[in-house]
Order: sequence, then C-alpha cells, then structure tokens
Amino acid sequence: MDAGAMSRLALLSVVFLSSPAVAADDGKVARKSLIGLRGVSVLVEDLPTEAQRVGLTTGAIQTDAELRLRLAGIAVLSDDVADKTCAPVLYLDAMVYHTDQPLWGYSTTVALLQCVQLVRDPAIMVTNATTWEIMRVGGAARPPNVTDRVRTELKDQVDSFINAYLAMNPK
Repeated sequence: MDAGAMSRLALLSVVFLSSPAVAADDGKVARKSLIGLRGVSVLVEDLPTEAQRVGLTTGAIQTDAELRLRLAGIAVLSDDVADKTCAPVLYLDAMVYHTDQPLWGYSTTVALLQCVQLVRDPAIMVTNATTWEIMRVGGAARPPNVTDRVRTELKDQVDSFINAYLAMNPK
C-alpha cells in the first residue's frame, strides 16, 4: 500500500471514529420492562488496562452512575440484595482502545439486565437478559480527554435510562 492510500485509510478511520453511531432499544416494549422496578444494582464491566493507565476507573464510573440514580429517586440496591433477589442490574461498559493514530477510540453501553421467564416454559428463568439498552459506537478523543469523554458519555446514557424509568414510573 502506498503512502497516499495509507493516509486515506487513516483519514477514513478518524472520520469513522469521529462520527459516532448510537443504537438504542428504548422502544415501547423495552420501556414496558421498566414498569414497577423498585431499584437497580449497578455493575461496571472491567476496563482495559490501557483505559486505566489514562485514569479511567470502574470506581469513578460506578460512583457517577449511582449518584445520578439516587438524585433521580431510583433506589440503588447492594450487590447482596441483587444476588439474592435476582434484582435488575444496570450494566455499564466502556470499550477503550488505542491505535497508532493520536486518537483513542471508545464505545459505551448502558443496559438493564433482568431475570425473565420464558413464555413457552415458565419454569425456565433466564438471568441477565437485556430488556433496555443504549449504545454509542465510535467515539474518539485525544489522550488527555478520553477519560472525561467516556465518563460524560456514560453519564448521558444513564440519564437516558433515568428518563425512560421515570416516564414509566411516574411519582
């Protein structure tokens, strides 16, 4: 591959990473699954070592999410309660990766995982079935900003969950 082709490929990569795609399952059925929730536990997926090196931590993401939920009046359940009762889990995931380019790429997901029973056989219980979800694919940031960008994106996605929850559970 010649230098011109490599430059075009690098430019396309940057454009793709700079033009995020958002996918969501926030429709009627997904929102109906939020009715009557009494609270959620919060689970943050482990972060890649690269992300930790630039200051992104699961603890900070967990605190951000739990604070937003509590401020909105949504109970945050302890892991013990969630494990014993098959309580809903608000799952947060940040995929952070570094390429040879000066930009870091990231994708974020916030999903509600619940226990569900199969209609064809109610004796079968599925744990951690995704009933509500929003994803952002293809964000990009320079190293000093990647931590703030990922945390901000996850906060925005938690806010989307809160808005959906409150719409289905008016006070």
